[in-house]
Amino acid sequence: MSLCHIAVTVETDRFETVSLFLSRATRSCDAVVLLVESQSANVLGTHLLTTLPLDLAAKVRVLVLSHDNVSAGLLQALNQTHFDVVLVSGVGTQPTDELYKIVNETVLTDPTLFAFPMGAPSDGLDRINLFRASFVAFSKDFTHTLQRIKPSTPMTFLDTLKAELYRHGEGRIITHNNDGQANPLETSSPKRYLGVPPVLSIVVPTLDADSEKTRCLIASLRANTEDPFQLIIVDNGNAPQGFSAPVNTAIRACNTPYVAVINDDVKVLPNWWCPLRKALDDGEFVVFPTTLEATRFDFSAWCFAMTARAISEIAFSTEFFFDPKLVIYFQDSDLLMRLRSWGKPPKHIQESNISHRFSATLATRDPELSSWINKVVASDRDLFVKRWGAKALIDVGFIETLVDA
Repeated sequence: MSLCHIAVTVETDRFETVSLFLSRATRSCDAVVLLVESQSANVLGTHLLTTLPLDLAAKVRVLVLSHDNVSAGLLQALNQTHFDVVLVSGVGTQPTDELYKIVNETVLTDPTLFAFPMGAPSDGLDRINLFRASFVAFSKDFTHTLQRIKPSTPMTFLDTLKAELYRHGEGRIITHNNDGQANPLETSSPKRYLGVPPVLSIVVPTLDADSEKTRCLIASLRANTEDPFQLIIVDNGNAPQGFSAPVNTAIRACNTPYVAVINDDVKVLPNWWCPLRKALDDGEFVVFPTTLEATRFDFSAWCFAMTARAISEIAFSTEFFFDPKLVIYFQDSDLLMRLRSWGKPPKHIQESNISHRFSATLATRDPELSSWINKVVASDRDLFVKRWGAKALIDVGFIETLVDA
């Protein structure tokens, strides 16, 4: 099977960078194509002849770009090069021999997919982002989808290519271990693809989308959610609105058969989702998992799921899922009371497990924010009691200090 590496150069690339790239690429690939601007082509060609061994230089072709349209150069290279798998990147990308091998095997496993690497854990929220990937790879069967790729400059080329691939197909993730090498075991059985319509929307309200706890939740969702899902993070940290407003906003944006609402201080564990989905498919309106630290068996509302059909039936109004007047607390208890009154209380699903750092969401050292929270909590409690009666506070498990809210 033939592997071709097509790389584009930009003005800031140094000869040393290009030489290092070529020495590695020609060692593992059957052909290497450099897409270069016209003013650099002659100098670069001469440089290659003097630095690469003849057997490796024979694998290299320098293609001069016309009017800096790299997209047209890519199509020309694809039409003139015989290959089974092509990897496209900038010359700054330096794959290892093992990574080339795994890329080749991954694409050939299903030629209708394209592949791209997952970033290192330090990349946080961007580690699984196609548009942060250093390269993409695809088979010759995929090239027909690129015939109408938009014109692009050397600086915009990779993003233009990624957008075109994403629009037409599914992406297969190539993961890395701690040494930055590709992991063949995970590559051979990826858990999710780009391009597959999600069946689950996961809503995460937060005061800090880039916090360690939010990153931890996202990592656990990616590792432990079997169905394809979309993540809707509502960050209202600049102007805190509590809990109800961001969740109402996010739920209105959901377009999947299932919706889960999860606090940002939760960590989901393996097999958390499948038992919840089964219970919903069996007719439950709202379901929630077992919390390892302490489960509120009437309704552990820091993580719960429902169907899109149920949302329309149990929402507070046609516009809001939660009562917007209940800002921070008691919106979940208000939902619990409504479900109980309809004979459809939330269902605890013992087989589903999560971990929850209690009170981490509202913990703050900001005295002004803390004062605002205390005032709003008191107002929420008064409204809840007015609606459902003082006894309802005990019925839903709250005490005066609200320690387990």
